[in-house]
Amino acid sequence: MNYMRQLGMEGCHSNSNNKIWTFWSNDFEVKVQDNSQQQVTFQVCHKDTNVMYHLTNVYAKCRTTLRKELWTELVTISNRLNGPWAVVGDFNVISDSTEKKGGRPHSAEKSLDFVSCLSDCGIEDAGYVGNIFTWCNNRGDSNTIWKRLDRLMYNSSRFDQFGKTTVTHLTNACSDHVPVLVQSSVNSNNFVKYFRFLNIWTEHEDFLNCVRSS
Repeated sequence: MNYMRQLGMEGCHSNSNNKIWTFWSNDFEVKVQDNSQQQVTFQVCHKDTNVMYHLTNVYAKCRTTLRKELWTELVTISNRLNGPWAVVGDFNVISDSTEKKGGRPHSAEKSLDFVSCLSDCGIEDAGYVGNIFTWCNNRGDSNTIWKRLDRLMYNSSRFDQFGKTTVTHLTNACSDHVPVLVQSSVNSNNFVKYFRFLNIWTEHEDFLNCVRSS
């Protein structure tokens, strides 16, 4: 409650293991839809405009095997929800080798579960402004590793409703992660939705055979 008052917010919620904290103002009506150790999902309604959407805040486990539970949960949630949906937070995994600098070369196999989850959920990356990397291990020049672990994902319904959305990677202050600022507004203008393709699929051993058979 102290943090809520210091931030000037009127509502707050922490997930089942107190790893994800969410705060909101009185401008919104917020209802918890799902709650676990790696995600919490809300139904959010802006009181003045009655604009409603779903929001999932994520803090994924560091180990690959433990993240599998999160991917299953997200797919289950996507099958249950209707309408605009956004998923944001620390996914603790990158989508391809371009999202890592330093350390051992990235293996495409480590990203397949994550990329498959995005495909099954029907959500895609919202993009970003600023430095590509959102996390650093801070171990000195020769051992430094940078990764893009934090991102906003959304489904097509949310894109249609919030066509004007900007994700900005801010400057790092006192954490190994940079703050990520998401700004969205409802806009009646028609936006062009460009075709997007995850390059990691080209690294899969069955990629060419799949293209040929299709």
